[in-house]
Amino acid sequence: MNEILCPDLAASKFLIISENVPNFIYYSHVPAMIIGLILGLYIFFKNPKSIPGRALLFTTTMFFIWVFLDIIFWATNRSDEIMFAWAAIILIELLVYAGAVYMTHSFITKQDLSLKKKLLLGLGLLPAIVLLPTKFNLSGFDITTCLSVEGPLALYYSYAFEIAAVIWILVFGILQIRKIPGKKKREAAYFITGTILFLITFSSGNIIGSFTDNWEAAQWGLFGMPILIAFLGYIIVRFKSFNVKAFGAQMLVIALWILVASLLLIKSIDSIRVVIFVTLAMAFFSGIALIRSVRREIEQRERLEEVTKALGDANAKLKKADQLKSEFLSFASHDLKSPVAKMKQWASLVRDKTITDNDKILETAIKIEHTGDNALRLVEEFLNIRKIEEGRMEYNLEELDFVDFVKGTKESFEPIAEEKGLELQFESSAKKLPLKIDQIKMRQVIENLLENSLKYTESGSIKIALEEEEKSVLLKIEDTGLGISKDIIHTLFEQFHRAPGEAKKIKGTGLGLYIAKQIVKAHHGEIWAESDGEGKGSRFYVRIPK
Repeated sequence: MNEILCPDLAASKFLIISENVPNFIYYSHVPAMIIGLILGLYIFFKNPKSIPGRALLFTTTMFFIWVFLDIIFWATNRSDEIMFAWAAIILIELLVYAGAVYMTHSFITKQDLSLKKKLLLGLGLLPAIVLLPTKFNLSGFDITTCLSVEGPLALYYSYAFEIAAVIWILVFGILQIRKIPGKKKREAAYFITGTILFLITFSSGNIIGSFTDNWEAAQWGLFGMPILIAFLGYIIVRFKSFNVKAFGAQMLVIALWILVASLLLIKSIDSIRVVIFVTLAMAFFSGIALIRSVRREIEQRERLEEVTKALGDANAKLKKADQLKSEFLSFASHDLKSPVAKMKQWASLVRDKTITDNDKILETAIKIEHTGDNALRLVEEFLNIRKIEEGRMEYNLEELDFVDFVKGTKESFEPIAEEKGLELQFESSAKKLPLKIDQIKMRQVIENLLENSLKYTESGSIKIALEEEEKSVLLKIEDTGLGISKDIIHTLFEQFHRAPGEAKKIKGTGLGLYIAKQIVKAHHGEIWAESDGEGKGSRFYVRIPK
């Protein structure tokens, strides 16, 4: 149509700057269009291959174009520009709704829209595309009101399409949410709620304008976009939606900046209270989301620091354990070879008749027996440690006299004590102490403690004492040996632990005390060590309940 200038309106500058634009229009339009486009671009560039992200960008871009054309409609005084903007707005509006349908489908199902549904959307848009430049869309121009006269396409078909799109999303959403488990159900519910509120708010403003000609009041419908953004922002922060792993503070701060800066678009004080109320409400909810986002990020960072520290500690312990195991394998290899070599050597002396004296032969036999016992004890340690770690250690409890039991174990160590010139003593506060124990396992505990005392005591004595307590029996093994440093006494019962100062001189696996502790614990007892310091001897205690 030919250009007609509306007599009561001023000309626009740069298409959108004009005195014709009511106070409220820039405020309602600019923040919504900018925030929506920024969100769409942000999500798209974070994950360009995401179909829901592409659909969201399409929807927010169409909304941006719609808002820009609407500002042109308000700013210009030329009939041709008004007719063009109005006609284009009809089609762009339907594309916003089609984009919302596409976006919802792909977001919920994580798949592209089927060809059948794409064709259905295309057929729905076809009348608007074909009839866009005809009188069925805009039938004329009213110079008295400077408004286009809407035809049946604009007045009826477009709103029918929009209502159908909202119903489509609502029904599809309800059906899909029933199938979705756990957190995904809430994520989908928030997404669908935000999308429907956006579309209904957007439609309501346009319907108000079309049927009342009060287009200024209709601009409240544009606040549907901030509503959608609020819901999308929440699910991105809460559920990492759209495969966006970082959203948090940055988008929320940008939204707050735009909201506050939009107050500069208000040219007069007429509607300032309404504007401030709306801005305050948006800033309030954005602020809550921002605080939650920052707090969540801080909590995650703190948890990450704790996990990193724990992993560092665990790694250090693993390195230490690896080193100890290497040392253990070295000791074990030596300790298994050494006794076998000694027994072979002593046996060959008897076989070759190098030793012929009966007393010497008996002495050699005792040495072979004792060395064999040590080798057997070493093998038992290896087997027991595996059983303990796998939870397969079995206990055969039977009642016996603990006094005779300890005394018998002590007697088997007397030859070794005599060989080293050590005095091995025994005393008990009671003649009989009945206890229910596993003989084999408990003998291993006592033998280990006695063997340790013999290893680390060069001169003096080893004293074994039994004391009857009210609800338990206390075994005490005290020696006059090397003693234990306060720095290592708390680690004695750990795996592969050996006194570092004597580790090279005195062989052993470092497993004996650890196994002893596990056996005593299985008897519901306790075991511990005491020492007055290095060179002042050691005291080992075992308490077994009656």
